[in-house]
Order: sequence, then structure tokens, then C-alpha cells
Amino acid sequence: MKSFLFTVLLTWITTFSFAQSSFKNELTADHQRIPQTKVSLIPPKGFTLAKSYYGYEHKSSDSIIELIALGGPVEDIFEVMTPSELSKQGIEVYSRKPMRIGEYKALWIKGSEWSRGKKFGKHVIVIGNEKGCFLINSNYPARKPNIGEAIEESLKSLVFPSK
Repeated sequence: MKSFLFTVLLTWITTFSFAQSSFKNELTADHQRIPQTKVSLIPPKGFTLAKSYYGYEHKSSDSIIELIALGGPVEDIFEVMTPSELSKQGIEVYSRKPMRIGEYKALWIKGSEWSRGKKFGKHVIVIGNEKGCFLINSNYPARKPNIGEAIEESLKSLVFPSK
């Protein structure tokens, strides 16, 4: 009986913790394309195009949204984006959620890390297919959760183009 209850509980936790969700993946008039990429999103208020990387920044709060191209199949990247592996890089993972953005597999990780003596909140989305993938990395000062919420809403507007 105990093993049956354990199995039911484990199934329930797995289903609700890792259930997939999806984004619309549709452009609106408010979307802005990240230059030299095909990726678009609605940047948070006060964020401007970054000059030294692909993405957006909010200089006065020391916050960023950065797009990084990664080689290899997205599934390979998912395998190394585990809480234990990320903790080796100083990232504490609060949640790890598989999802779909349009026709692409994605993984959304929320967490925090310390940098330059400050704690930063973090949202990371890995998206792609068997041919390649992108990582969208965002950081914001943990003491400014309203910026973290604005970044989260912005990332929900992410549009990754179809093949």
C-alpha cells in the first residue's frame, strides 16, 4: 500500500511540476525584433537595445535580457541545464519548466545568482530543435522584484520564428 501511495504521489508531483505549457508565438505591433536575429519580444518599459550584445538592457537597474546562440541539439542543452549542474556555476534554481514556444521545445528556468557582491534574480529560456538552439538569459537585482516581474512578462511575449 505504501509503495502504491508513493507511486501515485510521485506521478502527481511529476505531472504538475513538469507539465508543459506554451506561448502563443505571434507577433503584435508592440513586438520588437532583436537586431541581427529573427527573435522578437516586447521589451519591458525602460529597457533599450544593448550595444555590446544581442538583447536589451536597463542600465540604471543593472538588468539585462540577452540572446545567445548555442550549437547542438536543444535536448543536449536541456540535459546539462539541471539544478545540480547550474549550482556548480553559482546558480540556485527555483523552478525548471519544460514548454513549447510555437513548434519549438523550450525550457524556462527561474533562479538567482551572486555577481559582483550582489544577488541577482534570473530567468533563462533555452529554445530550439535538433539543429540548434538559443539561450535567452536575463538578470535583475533581486532587491527589485518589480523589474523581475516586468522581465518575466516580456519573456512571455517571446516570438521564435518558424522554420
